[in-house]
Amino acid sequence: MLFETGTYVIGSLVAALLLGGTPQLKQCLNPRKYLLFMPVSLAFLAGNFLAYIAVGGLGVSQFFLLSQLRVALSAVVLRIWKGVKQSSVEWIALLQLSVGLIVLIQLQPAEPANAQISHSDTEALKCSGADTSIALMTINHHSMCWRKPYPWLPKKMCWGAPQPSNHTAEAKMALDDAAAVGAEVMIAPDEGLLNAFLALAGILLSSTFAFIYMEAQLKKNQSDSCIVSLHHLNFFGGVASFGLYAFRVGTNFGKLLEGWNLGTLGYLMLCVSRGVMCPVVLKFFDSVVKGLTDIAAMVCVCILQIAVDGKPIHGPTVGLQLVLVLSVAMYLSARSLAAEADMAKDEVKAAHAKLDKVS
Repeated sequence: MLFETGTYVIGSLVAALLLGGTPQLKQCLNPRKYLLFMPVSLAFLAGNFLAYIAVGGLGVSQFFLLSQLRVALSAVVLRIWKGVKQSSVEWIALLQLSVGLIVLIQLQPAEPANAQISHSDTEALKCSGADTSIALMTINHHSMCWRKPYPWLPKKMCWGAPQPSNHTAEAKMALDDAAAVGAEVMIAPDEGLLNAFLALAGILLSSTFAFIYMEAQLKKNQSDSCIVSLHHLNFFGGVASFGLYAFRVGTNFGKLLEGWNLGTLGYLMLCVSRGVMCPVVLKFFDSVVKGLTDIAAMVCVCILQIAVDGKPIHGPTVGLQLVLVLSVAMYLSARSLAAEADMAKDEVKAAHAKLDKVS
């Protein structure tokens, strides 16, 4: 988070100076614009920290799917707050999307209870720095935890299990020991399910507010370039991330350079590219379309996993994702038709006004 926001803040200043010279650099350093975009930065910052709690209780895939319900929530909030109307077909498409996302969670292929984690996964966990509870399960022994699955909950969860440790250092040692003997491991969530759902609700509300507010400010300040807007959007998030990091590690900033490789750098560049495109989409479209692009990106990731990684094809899941794509297309088509109808109405009104003047 620190490197991503820092890249936006510092990189946008450099880009503004190189592309627009001193005038655009002065636009970036406008104190009024910092305050104007501060609510967006704080909302995204709160959402990022709530995401750790939600992912810990729900799992990555379930959290990502449920967080996409923001699309329908954005449409509802836009209708109530801004008076933005949607056609009946658009509402049906959004409802179909929401139901499809919930059903897609149910169709996720069940993971085996004793899922062996690869060396790359182990290294990723060790480098994550999270206070993760690890429950070890050897191949020839019973699980150290008992599972209580429900049909509507994530398949891979441990409940009521005595955790070996909640400390990062001991968790890493446990992972090393497990990898050395070829053991299997299961990650047990640290946070309770209730906390995870409360965190998810907070993320949905904060991100919906942030995107709608950001959309309004970006359209109100059309004269500002996307570089300037990107700097203002991430300034307070960057400052807060730096302050929290400094509070945690003190003055030992050498840790910032630990664990870097080409994969980490590539991932950072992808995150930065996504963040750069976000204000562009909001500036020319709206927060609902932004959410639809996230869903389309999710489907593209699934296609890449099948084509590149050789992920097994799960027929119902692939079929439902196709339904999601058709729902997105349905919404965009209905939106285009509604815009054309509004233009036709405006032309008719203008023609009537001319006739009235002539008569």
